[in-house]
Amino acid sequence: KRGKERVRVLASQDGTVITQTGGTIKLDNGNYSQNSLALNAGQFVELEATLADGGCYIYSDKPIAVCTYLLGLEYNLDYKRGDPSLAWVPPIEQSISSAIVAPFVSTGNTALDEHYALIVTPTDTKDQTTMAIGSDPTGPITGGTWTTGNGAGSDYSFYSIQLTNLASSYFFANPSGLTVMGYGLGSYESYYYLSGAASRNLDAAFYIDNEHYQDMDGETICDPHLFDFKAVIQYALSSTPGYLKWYINNVEELSARDQLTWSKYLGRGDYTIRMVVLDLNGEPRELITSFTVGCLGLSDDTQTVQEFRTVEIDVLGNDNLPGSLFLPPFNLLDSVITPPAAGTLTVTGSGSNSKLSYLSNGASGLSDNIDSFTYQLTFRDPGLADLQTLQATVYIYVLQDKGGATACYDTDYTASLVVNPSGTTFKWYNSLDESLI
Repeated sequence: KRGKERVRVLASQDGTVITQTGGTIKLDNGNYSQNSLALNAGQFVELEATLADGGCYIYSDKPIAVCTYLLGLEYNLDYKRGDPSLAWVPPIEQSISSAIVAPFVSTGNTALDEHYALIVTPTDTKDQTTMAIGSDPTGPITGGTWTTGNGAGSDYSFYSIQLTNLASSYFFANPSGLTVMGYGLGSYESYYYLSGAASRNLDAAFYIDNEHYQDMDGETICDPHLFDFKAVIQYALSSTPGYLKWYINNVEELSARDQLTWSKYLGRGDYTIRMVVLDLNGEPRELITSFTVGCLGLSDDTQTVQEFRTVEIDVLGNDNLPGSLFLPPFNLLDSVITPPAAGTLTVTGSGSNSKLSYLSNGASGLSDNIDSFTYQLTFRDPGLADLQTLQATVYIYVLQDKGGATACYDTDYTASLVVNPSGTTFKWYNSLDESLI
């Protein structure tokens, strides 16, 4: 709002190199002409950041602490309101997906009469930022303007908005992460605070699809895909080959050894990712996360549906899905091997028109558990003498969401490969249809 502020950067280790873009490094004898300089432990440097230059972007090769100051009213400001006030600035690696700020309204004698929020988020996804005032519904952020940083800082944009509803809190969110600061101005008076930050390891960490490994722990990712892995290590590493190793379910990924970035396709299943890194003295550091891939059916034709809604499961995949094949007539024999625990299952039709319908029982619902059932079908291939058997287990997950609970279905098949005399391989698909029976 005021067009100009001061930033202080404090080093924690000797030989820390600070690099900045967009700001001006301030020294006792004037401005520093370069964009980087070295500090030892306990030393600090100050920068001046301006709205006209798109703020500043700060990078360091070693851990640092950063705080920002509102300048005094008598300083050369574009908007002469406020007074010195300090707030800590978290690194972008500790951004959060949502934050709440509220105007600080004093009940005593105060000159504070303007209240603001400052939001920082990645430029590419800034339009995903939403807001809500008090109990109002969430919608796109309004009331301010975006400013994009320059140079290396162009990957981030910031947004300033005045908080005019003094009786309500303001909620801001962006799934790609944001940093939110709250501040207030008056004549020779101000306040400044950080709304919140995530607690994540930063000296050594790894990211999966740009998500910090500690945030990834315990998650379920529905779609199997090519996952991107990236290590970020803030200290000197051993020069011995094998200083960085990656493991999936306790098996080393040899092609990823000593690689900071790599990719691998992960299908449905449970995964534990472990990264082991050796420092300059050969001391190991181990980082671990576990997650699950897969809450979609095999056909990729699945949809999430509201809990307590009947769902048809096409056991044959004969709804003209891309790639599905017409199979010979078959009969469901001993179809329900293990019934569901929190719902009812009905078999309708026969032969190639057979369908299973699952309905949550509503009373206990699925809010705190995972339901499942197993069914079996047999069919006779004209070219084979014996009956062929397919057994499938369907798992029902509940995903908690602002819109309420939704059910997500996943199917595991166990069956022998069936090949007819002409050499055509029968492929099995699972399809979930939202239509009611």
